[in-house]
Amino acid sequence: MASLTNFQMSLFINGVTSGVSETYFTQRSSPGDAAVVLAAIAAQRQATLCADAAIYGGRISECDVKGDSYPTTIAFPLVGTYTGGDGDITAVAGNCLRCLFNGGPLLRGNRFIHYIPKSQYTATVYTPLSGFLTALHAWLAGIADSCCVGTRIKGATVPPFYTLTNYTSYGTQYQDFKRVGRPFGLSAGRRLIA
Repeated sequence: MASLTNFQMSLFINGVTSGVSETYFTQRSSPGDAAVVLAAIAAQRQATLCADAAIYGGRISECDVKGDSYPTTIAFPLVGTYTGGDGDITAVAGNCLRCLFNGGPLLRGNRFIHYIPKSQYTATVYTPLSGFLTALHAWLAGIADSCCVGTRIKGATVPPFYTLTNYTSYGTQYQDFKRVGRPFGLSAGRRLIA
């Protein structure tokens, strides 16, 4: 049996005015296997996004090799495909859902899910439609089945830097508000000095 390697995978999502990154951990035998997992998660995530948001990039890296990065097999951008309402658009970017993933006693993590379609809110209350819930739960189940809780080992100066534990379940979503970052691709605020 091939030994498993800890991989960190990221997706970069942009909306009209802001951007977020989503990070996932998995244990696979090769970077190619991790790329297959990331492609599946990206496709499931794309189904929850409206056409005014897109996944613009992704990265796979080995957790125990600093600065490591593998190419993905995804043809970016992945423009959102959710169409629950006539001309559905994304709600305010800070609106999000909070989902609790469990990996056992004391191994839990919140995942903030941004870019919820506007049609999922009645006034300001999250009231999801069945089509969106189906897409959302397919994505969350994909994460629970193929990803892990990543716990950084405090004080580690040599590998391993993370302990990965399989998810055992994920909890109910709660409406929340969390500020998001700047859009990806803009300048980082440094001036080029000639």
